Parts: sequence; C-alpha cells; structure tokens
Amino acid sequence: ELPCPPQGDVDPRITRNVAKFAYLRTNKQTTVNADLYDKKEFHNPGILEFLVQTYNIKETGSNYPKELFDPECYAKMKPSLFYEHIRRLAEHAESRRREDMKAGRATVEFV
Repeated sequence: ELPCPPQGDVDPRITRNVAKFAYLRTNKQTTVNADLYDKKEFHNPGILEFLVQTYNIKETGSNYPKELFDPECYAKMKPSLFYEHIRRLAEHAESRRREDMKAGRATVEFV
C-alpha cells in the first residue's frame, strides 16, 4: 500500500523531474534502472558495495523530506530495486562465469 500523498502543492521542480522520467520511459522506452545497468561502471562488481560501505549510504534513503517521499515503503514492496537484490544477481552472474571458465566454455561480452 502506498503512503498518503503529501498535503499542499507539489514543488514544480519535482513535477518537471517526474514528467521528464515519465517521458523517457514512455517515448524513449528507457528507464533509470535500465540506463544505469547499461553503463560500464555498473558492471564493476565491487563499486556499489564499496560506495555503500565507504560513504555509509543508506540504500533506501532519499534526499527528499519523508513527508514528500519515503522510500522505506518501496524497500518492502519492491526489494528487487535495491542493493541486496542487485548484489545477489551480480554474484550469481560471476559464479556462472567462473563455472563456464572451469568447464572450458568461452564467453564473450559485447559492450
């Protein structure tokens, strides 16, 4: 269940930001997560864990005040969007790559 909407008028900057990402998703068939996944840096298996630990980042945090946006509820509803799930996927992919190398199967990554 989603939290109640905030009271009062929405900040126009937030409205523009949401509209921009809605446009990209609808018209360009892209999402923030897909764009992030396509970046070379994303596939560095240690970078996310390093950043989370080094900078003490709370993965379910937000720069918005909780009364505007509370991402904690999304962590419970869609855990696949957060670090632990992404880390497990990366570990699984790395494990499969190692198994393929042991079995003598060559893998080619297209960038």
